[in-house]
Amino acid sequence: MTTSAPTPPDAGATHPTGRHRPTAGLGTAASVLIGLVASYGVVTTWLGWELYTLVSDAVTGSRTVTFAEVEALDSLSLTLALLYLALGVVTAVTFLVWLWRARANAERASTTPHRRARGWVLGGWFVPVVNFWFPYQVVADVYRASAPNGSRGTPWLAWWWASWLVALVLDRVSSTVVKEAEPTVDTFRTLAITQTLTGVALMSAAIPLVVLLQRITAWQNRSGMQAPAGQDSTAG
Repeated sequence: MTTSAPTPPDAGATHPTGRHRPTAGLGTAASVLIGLVASYGVVTTWLGWELYTLVSDAVTGSRTVTFAEVEALDSLSLTLALLYLALGVVTAVTFLVWLWRARANAERASTTPHRRARGWVLGGWFVPVVNFWFPYQVVADVYRASAPNGSRGTPWLAWWWASWLVALVLDRVSSTVVKEAEPTVDTFRTLAITQTLTGVALMSAAIPLVVLLQRITAWQNRSGMQAPAGQDSTAG
């Protein structure tokens, strides 16, 4: 009597060895940091219009602009830019650690397949071209695998990713204006408008992202969102 060879299991449907790892603390920290980063858009908007006003006043002669004013605004802009860079790095690291852990939990506790290998949880954000859609797919799949009702998605996902892409494009426009455009009053007005729109887009992306993050975290930290009984208890 012959037996047929066993069918290889679906890589996205297996349960990796390891234990469920809580994400509540990381989720809270990431949510707060994302909110702070988004709030920086308000600061850049204010700085953009302050700079435009200063240049406009100096060119039109509507009032006397002193060197001290220009120096103070320039110094403030540099300081805030450095703080924003540091905050952005901390936020990115915290969020990616949370996402990596949430993805691992989802794999262990659900047979729902994921479209991308776990390495893309990190790499998807940094590899050119694919970073326009891989991160969205990773988060969407974690959401779907974590949902207790087997939800296939939510409008929050599309809202978050569309707003994020808009913010990236506007940020690139701002950088181009700063590097290539002639320093005229119109240029500073264009820069101020672009920075305002970027700030709005960042806030628009932050709100749904925090909602998604908190929802996934809550689902995964429920008593029912655990790896199957009998699974290896070593850390993953």
